[in-house]
Amino acid sequence: MAEILNLLPSTLYLMSNILIDLATSFGIIALHGLLLTALLLSQTQARWKIARHLLGIHLIVSLALLLISFSQPNAQLNTLFSFTPLSMVMMTLISFIGLVVLRFAQQNLLGDPDHARFLKWYLLTLIAVSITVTANHLVLLFVAWMSISLSLHNLLLFYPQRPRAALAAHKKFLFARLSEALLLSAFIILYWQHDSLHINVLMAQYTDNYTPSLADQLAMVMLALVALIKCAQLPLHGWLIQVVEAPTPVSALLHAGIINLGGFLLLLFSPLLSVSVAAQWLILIVAGISCVLAALIMMTRISIKVRLAWSTVTQMGLMLIECALGLYEIALLHLIAHSCYKAHAFLSSGNAVNNYLGQQFTQSAKPNKHHWLAALSCVLVIGISLVVVLSLLTPQTGWSSLSAPALISPWLLISIAVVSLLAYHFSNPNKHSTSKALITAVIGVSIYSLLSLITHQIVPSHINTQVSADIWISVLFLSLFITFLWLQYATNSPASRHLLIALNAGFYLDEWVTRTTLRLWPLALPSTSAKTIK
Repeated sequence: MAEILNLLPSTLYLMSNILIDLATSFGIIALHGLLLTALLLSQTQARWKIARHLLGIHLIVSLALLLISFSQPNAQLNTLFSFTPLSMVMMTLISFIGLVVLRFAQQNLLGDPDHARFLKWYLLTLIAVSITVTANHLVLLFVAWMSISLSLHNLLLFYPQRPRAALAAHKKFLFARLSEALLLSAFIILYWQHDSLHINVLMAQYTDNYTPSLADQLAMVMLALVALIKCAQLPLHGWLIQVVEAPTPVSALLHAGIINLGGFLLLLFSPLLSVSVAAQWLILIVAGISCVLAALIMMTRISIKVRLAWSTVTQMGLMLIECALGLYEIALLHLIAHSCYKAHAFLSSGNAVNNYLGQQFTQSAKPNKHHWLAALSCVLVIGISLVVVLSLLTPQTGWSSLSAPALISPWLLISIAVVSLLAYHFSNPNKHSTSKALITAVIGVSIYSLLSLITHQIVPSHINTQVSADIWISVLFLSLFITFLWLQYATNSPASRHLLIALNAGFYLDEWVTRTTLRLWPLALPSTSAKTIK
């Protein structure tokens, strides 16, 4: 009897874990079931109302599962679906963005005879994305990943009579097939290497002491290429710029959700990425150059939506850089913030036009050298103060943890951003501008530090200790800042005029890619006299 009583606590604990696992598994299946139910009822008269209510329930259930996942971060069995904080954060984000875009689309497409067709493909896309971020099986992940592209293709061609929309969808279709071939090849290699199709089992193999084989390196390089293609990095970026021909809700869904899946893929396979130097350098070179060039090209654009599209290329490049540097918690924070920002930016792009025109009449003067020096001094003071506060908040580790070797490039980028913000505020004659800038800088850096600590509990960093990688990214950030200042203050010089012309043309990269793709796979563009483009 005594032995039975002694075994009772452990038995109850085991049973509670089993019940929680069953509840979470049922919860994830229920989430997919809600979206499937909305799809099945999307042909009824009350289609929009039903979809809105079901997505609202979907968001509530996602939030509940997210809270449970934090209490059981390792509760992942060898099942089809994953139940980790990362997957639940992504699911909650999808629910939120999906609901917001759906409410906007209902009004935006009011009176459009094809609104039922839009809702059908929209819900199919959400189902595919939700399965992708919760998949714990290579076959399921591949099928869901491919389904996203096929569903999105129909949304991009919502107005099939528009030639630019057809051309963008055509290029996106070809790039997607290429990325899927790479993804399938990587999965076959991983299965061949480790004899398992479950992602959690595969990733458990890649510990800090693991020496990757050539096959491991090749698989991760393929996954890195998939992420670069998905995130529309140069030179395969043109389709993302041209899909603004699609309805605004499609652009919002694409920029706020789907394009971020490249970063999610790297976070999902982060243990393998952390031991694959070849994949890290591939991302650092391609995404680093894309980030700098896209940021400079964005300066020459006038259209609000086109500027937002180039901004997405820049932000995706920066997020991939963070993954390659091992700053996974910052990459996840970046992914969440970018999704929310881009959803708001695209859905309010009409107001953005009015705001932009208003700024042209109230634009402040360019900062002079005194403004830049004052901004630099403030950043130094804020940085030193932050270090002191963090050392006081972590007395058990003290200065030892803060003085440990760390990457310079992330702090350099933050410093450049804050210096620029302060300098332009200091140049504003408004007497409240200086205090507003200082408060904004302090609050922004503080919130960033706090949120980074939270996301660290979901995907902790595995910092890339290669000094050369840190130097490379630091040089890129400094080059971007110096080029920006040069274009601002030496606009009339012959060299800057030539550079602006090249930037305005996007260095003709998309033209070259377009000609190449149409040569490989010709397309008959929709027109009154349709003819094949070669």
